[in-house]
Amino acid sequence: WYAGPSLIEARRALSGPPDESWLRGLLGQLLGALEAYHRVGRVHGGLHPAQVMFLADGRALLLGPAAAQRALAGPAMPQGPWTDFHALAQVARYCITGMMPPLVPPATEEPLAATVQRLFFDLPSVRYSDALLRTLDAALSPAMAERPQTAARFREGLDGVKASRVGRSPLEV
Repeated sequence: WYAGPSLIEARRALSGPPDESWLRGLLGQLLGALEAYHRVGRVHGGLHPAQVMFLADGRALLLGPAAAQRALAGPAMPQGPWTDFHALAQVARYCITGMMPPLVPPATEEPLAATVQRLFFDLPSVRYSDALLRTLDAALSPAMAERPQTAARFREGLDGVKASRVGRSPLEV
């Protein structure tokens, strides 16, 4: 058993959105956990702000998977790493906006850069890099093929690394 605040409690305790360094640290830790699931052919399937808690030393802990629960709920869309990366981007959006992810993702979503500008227009300290926002927007795409397909591709997008293969974005396989 672990003790510590959930991401929801931690976000509520903040006076505004976290800075990019904090958000990237969280994303890196959660990407590492997801990568461990994917390496053994599994999908977490339940990444949500309520499934993340912080240990006493500040490290994020991703709580148990929910893929089995979803499978028992009946037929669903194909699941893979791209499913977890979509959920990870929803968690990041929650951290930035303070708004919980929707139960059913919308067909289209406002680009994160526009959301940040709209919500924090009068707070010039709230700024995020283009690479971070582009990567999160790609992961939030309703089209599974447009999402990062591996943790390495997600990281490359965050780092602004261009794919070496002609015609491919850094977020594609």
